Amino acid sequence: MARILIVEDHMKDLSVAEQSARSAGFSHIEARADIRSAKSYLEKALGAEESLPDLILLDLDLGHESGYELLRVRYDSPHLARIPVVIWTQLGHDNYEVCALFNINGYLSKWEGPAALREVLMKLLSEFSQE
Repeated sequence: MARILIVEDHMKDLSVAEQSARSAGFSHIEARADIRSAKSYLEKALGAEESLPDLILLDLDLGHESGYELLRVRYDSPHLARIPVVIWTQLGHDNYEVCALFNINGYLSKWEGPAALREVLMKLLSEFSQE
């Protein structure tokens, strides 16, 4: 069962992300609208209270919060650092270089649309399914 954690605070974008994830082959979707609840979910997963996601789809702009905080948490944890991360954001591509320092697996602008998102998710799902 392929699991994805989507961290997105806009309902319309969350709906697009969920549809793209399902069509890419993810069967279990966890959605969180803020960093605090995403971190809580990951902490529970590390404690075996939840299952770790196979992939994290993260928006960098979460209103008054920044997705960079979750990237830092992931980067600092050996168990979480193994989870692929795709950045899906409205922020400009100039953020890519900073995100690359956190070993991300993809960076998409939301204007690229759901087909591009689905394609990246399918590619990563097939890569870790082969492992």
